[in-house]
Amino acid sequence: SEMCDVKYIRFDTQCDFHYTYSKEYFEFVWSDATSCSIQAKVGTDGVVALVHNPSLDINDAYPTDDPQFVFERVDATNHNFFKVVWKDSLFPDVGNGCGNAACAAVSDGCLCDVDVVDTVAFSSEPTLSEIKAKLKIGSPNPKSYDPTDYTLASKGRGLQVYHQNDTDGTPKSFSKDTVFGIKYRGKRIFLKNVVSTVSIGTDYSFRNPPRFMSLTSPEGRDAAYETDAVLDNYLYHPNTPPFVATSLIQRFGISNPSPRYISQVSTAFKTGVYSKKKLPVSFGNGRYGDLEATIAAILLDREATSVALDADPSAGSLREPLIKFISVMRSLEFEANGFSQEIRMERLLEGIGQAAHVSPNVFSFFRPEYAAPGQIIEASLTSPEAQVMNAPTIVGFLNGIFSLIDLGLTRCYGGFGNKSIYNCRKYAPGRGFMDPEKFSFGMLRYSPRSTSSEDIVDDLAILLTGGRMSAISRASLVAAYASEVDNSDEAGALRLIQKLMISSPGFHSTNVYHSTDLLRPEPDTPVQSEEPYKAIVFFNLHGGMDGFNMLVPHEECSVYQNYADARGFIALQPNELLPLLATGITGQVCDKFSVHKKLPIVQDLFDRGQLSFVANMGILQQPVQKDNWRKLHDKTALFAHNTQTEETANLDIFNKFAGAGVGGRILDALAADKYKTGAISVSGSAPPIASKSTPLLVVNPSGYEKFDQVYWTSNVAAAVKEANSATTVGSSFYGDTWSNQLYQSLAENDLLFDTYNGVTLSAVFPTSRLGAQFAAVSKLIQTKDDRGKDRDIFFVEMPGFDLHDDIKLPLSNLFTEINGAIEAFEKEMIAKGLWEDVTVVLASEFGRTLMGNSGNGSDHAWGGNYWVAGGAVDGGKILGKYPGDLSTQGPQVFEPGIVIPTTPWESLWSAVAEWFGVDSTKMDTILPNRGAF
Repeated sequence: SEMCDVKYIRFDTQCDFHYTYSKEYFEFVWSDATSCSIQAKVGTDGVVALVHNPSLDINDAYPTDDPQFVFERVDATNHNFFKVVWKDSLFPDVGNGCGNAACAAVSDGCLCDVDVVDTVAFSSEPTLSEIKAKLKIGSPNPKSYDPTDYTLASKGRGLQVYHQNDTDGTPKSFSKDTVFGIKYRGKRIFLKNVVSTVSIGTDYSFRNPPRFMSLTSPEGRDAAYETDAVLDNYLYHPNTPPFVATSLIQRFGISNPSPRYISQVSTAFKTGVYSKKKLPVSFGNGRYGDLEATIAAILLDREATSVALDADPSAGSLREPLIKFISVMRSLEFEANGFSQEIRMERLLEGIGQAAHVSPNVFSFFRPEYAAPGQIIEASLTSPEAQVMNAPTIVGFLNGIFSLIDLGLTRCYGGFGNKSIYNCRKYAPGRGFMDPEKFSFGMLRYSPRSTSSEDIVDDLAILLTGGRMSAISRASLVAAYASEVDNSDEAGALRLIQKLMISSPGFHSTNVYHSTDLLRPEPDTPVQSEEPYKAIVFFNLHGGMDGFNMLVPHEECSVYQNYADARGFIALQPNELLPLLATGITGQVCDKFSVHKKLPIVQDLFDRGQLSFVANMGILQQPVQKDNWRKLHDKTALFAHNTQTEETANLDIFNKFAGAGVGGRILDALAADKYKTGAISVSGSAPPIASKSTPLLVVNPSGYEKFDQVYWTSNVAAAVKEANSATTVGSSFYGDTWSNQLYQSLAENDLLFDTYNGVTLSAVFPTSRLGAQFAAVSKLIQTKDDRGKDRDIFFVEMPGFDLHDDIKLPLSNLFTEINGAIEAFEKEMIAKGLWEDVTVVLASEFGRTLMGNSGNGSDHAWGGNYWVAGGAVDGGKILGKYPGDLSTQGPQVFEPGIVIPTTPWESLWSAVAEWFGVDSTKMDTILPNRGAF
C-alpha cells in the first residue's frame, strides 16, 4: 500500500487506515494503490518532488462545503524538490516532450507515474568497497531477531554475511533478505542486500533516495535521526579532515601549512592515531576525529618544531589579539585585587577586534583565507589574524596594554577593565592621586630576577617574544631602560620597556625578524589637492540581500502575480510596497515598479532622478543559460558566502590581479595619473578597496582614540617607532606587516585625531551601527583637504542579511536602518555642498532564492537587484533586465527559485569608474573580465 496525505478525512472514508483528531489538524490515510498512488514531479535539472494522488471520489459521494483535498506539501503544485541520481543522467523534461509523453507536462515540470522495484544487489559475497558503493538501505542487527531467523554465514576482512533461514532452519542463498555487517565510520552497521530503483516508463530511472521524515506524519524522533545523519555526513565528508586540519594548524601559529603537513594532520584526524619514529608513545584512541591524535600531529610535526623554519620569512603567523592580551597578563603575572570576585574585561571586541564568546557572526572574527595587503598577499600567502588588525584595533590594543601596565585593570585611559573610579583623572599625580593598587581590579606583579638592564631585557624577551627579539632591538631597549632610570626610576623604566617590547614585531608575530638601526620612513605630510573632489561609497550588505523583496513589480503589472506565485508566503503584498515614479522606466517587463515600504528614501531619490536600480545583477564568468551554467561558470564556487564575497569585492574571476579589489584597482589607475587617492573603511578590513598604491585607512565609527593616553608617563610614540625599525631582506613578513600597520596607524592618529573629532555634522544620524558608519564617512569626506585627497573610496558594511528563517520582519527592520542612514547621509552631503560629488553603490555577495524555505526564509542564490545613488547619478531608471517570468519555467530561473543574472557587476562598475575619472584605456585592468560581455 502507499501513503497519501489528505486534509479533513472523515471516519467513513474507505481506506485501510485513517487517523484524525479534528479539523485543526492535518490528517493522513493508508489506502490501497488503486485509489492512492504516488507520482514524481520532475523539475529543472532533474530534481524531483513527491506528489500524492489519492482518489477523492468521496467528494462526489458526499458533497460538502468542506471537501477533502491533498496536503500542500505533497499536492501537484508543491515545490519540495530534491536531487536524485538519474541513470546515465537522463530524465524527462520539457525539452524531450516529458520523456516522449511518458509523463504529463505541468507548469513546473513533468508529472510522472512511477514503479518502485527492489532487486537483489549481490548474488555472491562482495568486497567491502563494493558494499559501500552499492548498498544504501539499512537493516536491524540480525542478532536482534529470533535466533532461528538468521545464520552468520561468513565473517572476515571486516565483513559479516547473514543469510535468512528457510522454514527448515537451513540458510537461504543470497537474497533481498541477506544482511551485511561492516564497520563504517567507526561504527558497526548493517545493510540489506537490496537496490531500490524508481522507474519512469522504460527509459528513465533513479536510485530510490533515502528519507527520514514522513511528509504526512512527521515526528520529532525522525527529525533527530535525520539531524544526526546530516551531522555525520558533514563530519565524515572527505573535505572535513583537511579543513579541520588547516583551521587548527592556523590557530596554533602557522598560517600557511604545507600540503604535506595538512595531509599528516588529516590522516591523524581520520585514523584517530598519531605516532612518530623515535617517540615511545602514540596518541589517540583509534576513532575517527580523535582530537588527541589531531593535536599531537599538529604540535609534533617538523613544521611546528623546526628551528630552521623560524628564519623563513613566510613561516609562522600573526598572533590573535585575545591571545596576545591574555599572554601579557600571564607572562607579567597579573594578580586580581582582593575585592575582585572575578576578572571582567570590557570593550575587547571594539578595542582589539576579538573577545571571548562574542563572535561577530557565524564566520568568526577572521576568514582563514584572508591575506594582508603588502608582502603577504603579493606572495600568495594568508594571514587570517590581519583581518582584525587596523588603526583602531592597533591603537586600542596598545592603549589597553599601556593602561594595564601603568594603572592595573581599569576602564580608564583606554583600559579594558570595569569602571573602578568615577573620575579617571584622579589617577594622575596632583589631582588627588588615587593609588592604582587600591582602585583597580588587579595589577601586573612581574618582578625582575636581576638588577642588570641586559638581564631584564633578556628575561622579558623570553616571556613576551619567545626569544625572537633581535640583538639590535635588545640593545635599543637596554639603552631606553638606562635612560628612563635616569629620568624616573627603575619601576618606571621597567614599565617603559614592557610597553616597547609589547609594541615590537617580535610580540605580534611568531617567526624571526631582523631589525636594523634605521627608522621606517614617515608618511608624507598631506598637501591640499587642486583637483575637484569625488567619492564612492561601497555599501556592502553582508549575508546575501534579498533584492527581489526590495524591487518588486507594481500590482498593476501582470508580472506581480507571477512574482507573488513564485515567492509564495514570503511575497510582499501591495500594502507593503511604495510605488516608483514610472517616467524613466523603459524597456522592462513592467512599466511600473515598487520598492519595499521601509525604504522611502530610495523611493524619493529614484523619483527625483538621483537613484537607479540595476535589475538581476550578479557575478558572471560569461553569459549563461539554464542548460549550460554549470559547464560555463566553473571558475568560482557559487552560493558560498566566502567565495562570492571575494568575487564581488574583486571582480577578477580569473585572478589576474591578486590582492587588489575592484575599488583598489580604480584607485591604482587614478594614482598612476597623479590623483591623490584614499581608501577608507569604517567597517574593519575592506577587500573591495584593497589597493597596491593606496594604504587602507580604517576608522572606528565610534570616534578616534588618542594614542598613549596616560599623559603623565613618558611619551612613548618615538620609542615605539624605534622598536619597529626597518628590517633586512628576509625578515618576517608577519612582523613587517605589524610594523607597517603600526606606523600607518600612528601617522593617521596624529593627523586625524583633532581634525576628525572637530567636524560638526548638520544632519542627525541614527544611533545604529550603520548610522554611525555613514556619520563617520560624512566626517571623513569633510577632512579631504586635511588629508590632501581628491579621490576617496569608502567601505561601509552592514551584516545580518543571511535570513534563512522568517525573512520578512528582519528584512523590514534592516531596510528601516538603511533608510535612516541614507536619509541622514544625503542631507549632510547636501548641506555641505558635496552630494553631487558622491556616489553610493549598494552591493551584496548574492541574491536569495525566490521560493521560501520551510523556515519562512530564503536561501543562497545568485542574481539580485541593487541600486546606485548620488547627486550626479542619472537616476529614475531601472537598468539591466528584470525577469519576466520568476517561476522555474522562466528562462532565467531554476529550482529552488535561483535567478541566473543577466547583467554582470562589470556593467555597473564601468560606469562608476568612468565618472570617477578612470581613463578608458585602463578599463581592462579595472575590469579584466569585461570582454566576456
